[in-house]
Formats: sequence, C-alpha cells, structure tokens
Amino acid sequence: MSDWAAGPVRYLEWQAHHERAAPFYERLGHRGQSCPQPEYPTFILDLGPR
Repeated sequence: MSDWAAGPVRYLEWQAHHERAAPFYERLGHRGQSCPQPEYPTFILDLGPR
C-alpha cells in the first residue's frame, strides 16, 4: 500500500482493532495513537514530500 500511495498521497491513516490487527502493524514498526474509540488505535504513516 505504501508503494501505491507514494505518488498521490502524503499521509496514510487507518484504525485497527487493538487485539486482532494492531499487533500486526506494531510488528511492522508502526505505533498506534489513541482515538475516541480506544479499541481502535489510529496509525499514521507520513510518506513525506515527494
């Protein structure tokens, strides 16, 4: 997904269930942030200027 987004997108933002999906993204090095629904942390990937 980051390869696809590298052209048209500056940020990727998604929510993941804290028990089922978030551990997968954390193993990839991403860190979730709190959001209004605590069971779905928000992950943000800054692709920087291109």
